[in-house]
Amino acid sequence: MFFAAAAMVATASAEPRTVITASKAQDNIYVGVNAGALTTVKDNLLDDKKAFSTFVPEFGIRVGKNFTTVLGVAIEGDATFSTNRSYNTKTFIQTVDVYGLTTANLMNLFGGYKGQPRAFEIIAVGGVGHEWAFGHGQNVSSLVSKVGADFAYNFGSDKQWQVYLEPSINWYLTSNKPADILQYNINKSLVGLKAGVNYKFKTSNGTHNF
Repeated sequence: MFFAAAAMVATASAEPRTVITASKAQDNIYVGVNAGALTTVKDNLLDDKKAFSTFVPEFGIRVGKNFTTVLGVAIEGDATFSTNRSYNTKTFIQTVDVYGLTTANLMNLFGGYKGQPRAFEIIAVGGVGHEWAFGHGQNVSSLVSKVGADFAYNFGSDKQWQVYLEPSINWYLTSNKPADILQYNINKSLVGLKAGVNYKFKTSNGTHNF
């Protein structure tokens, strides 16, 4: 909330000479897919393996909307898949995560918006969500959180396509144990790297962007 307030103030000062056409509810919506891998930063967190020795494949779907040239929101669903070394699970899908994310375009925040997206952008991503894990003979439910950065490249005739590389850190905040407390603990976290592609739908102004 504090970051969002600071971003709005910075946006107001960064774009004093740029007129942005008012957008409608259906404008500036995008959908995309991504894939990558996660690994633990703590020994024994994944199947009693050493940190950074077990890599779990991940696939995700993201649907988002940009409210301003800086701030937006997204819903992301991620699934990790069974490997011989992770979670001892017998199911093909070993975890499912659903995140509510806030996005902040740092290039527009600090450099202003010039009427169309830059070719290269850095977008901060962060939020909380819920994970369902299927392993060890039982289903485990956890509150999770994620913070990352999208190093994005916009292309196409109207820059309607966006590809990105996203490093992130993902925390297990709680599980279904009553004694657990809400905490960001590096010993209960994973680091990830994924690549993705988004398609930005056409807006009411005739383009695919603000």
